[in-house]
Amino acid sequence: MALFLSWGEAAAFAQQQGGPAPAADSGAGNGRREPLWELGIGAGAARIPQYRGSDEYDTYVLPVPYFVYRGDVIKADRGGVRGIFLEGARWATDISLSGNPPVDRDNEARQGMAKLDPVVELGPALRGYLRPRTADWNVYVRPAIRAASAVDLGDPGLSYAGLHGGVTVGWYKRKRGKIGWRYGSNMGIDLADKRYHRYFYRVTGKDAQPDRPAYDPDSGYGGLNVSAFVSRDLTERLSLGVYGRWDHLDGAAFENSPLVRENDNFIAGVGLAWKWRESRRTVPVQDETEL
Repeated sequence: MALFLSWGEAAAFAQQQGGPAPAADSGAGNGRREPLWELGIGAGAARIPQYRGSDEYDTYVLPVPYFVYRGDVIKADRGGVRGIFLEGARWATDISLSGNPPVDRDNEARQGMAKLDPVVELGPALRGYLRPRTADWNVYVRPAIRAASAVDLGDPGLSYAGLHGGVTVGWYKRKRGKIGWRYGSNMGIDLADKRYHRYFYRVTGKDAQPDRPAYDPDSGYGGLNVSAFVSRDLTERLSLGVYGRWDHLDGAAFENSPLVRENDNFIAGVGLAWKWRESRRTVPVQDETEL
């Protein structure tokens, strides 16, 4: 999914656990095959900051249907929604999706300021792997860049909110057989342009107060993040996963904004998924790099 646990990841967390799927002894690479599509029901819960650097958190509990599709070009699986337009044995192009929830006027640091609309982000990414993509465990690097848009829910429309991306290095181990464990971790650096940082951390003259001086952030480094996940198939149709993440903002281009109340955010999520239906047709599985 993307480089950080965000609103989009909280919503998709249960889906990313996927339903357990059968393996076979034939196919490409390591012979691992899974259904072309799966349909199920998931529930996810996550506690996340209202924005990175905020000292106020929200808890989201999201019951959602989930759909997994493993086509030749478009894939929606435990690695997120992806478009594999170009690929090799150790690399593949990717689609990076992310976002941030709305921030209401009751946020203490932003009292008197305009609310923040939810942000959606979309852009290209590239995954490079240490081992062939069919391997049961792997190490990967993933640079990505996304265009961000603020979504006005009152007067429906989109407004451009800048460029956001970064580089992630990660490791994962996927299950073998019908029931098993999946786990992994990653570390990433966050990068964004001035417009994106302004959306969250700028304080204009009219919003300035004695304890909230005017501030205009720069572009560039946006912090370090470290995350880990583990999931387990409870049955052939039911699976459970947990996720944790640490965001560290020391040295970030917006670190001195009065809207930054904490330099360390800790995030946790849990997801449960039940697979309802799956296709009889199976396809070779190349990579599902998780979060």
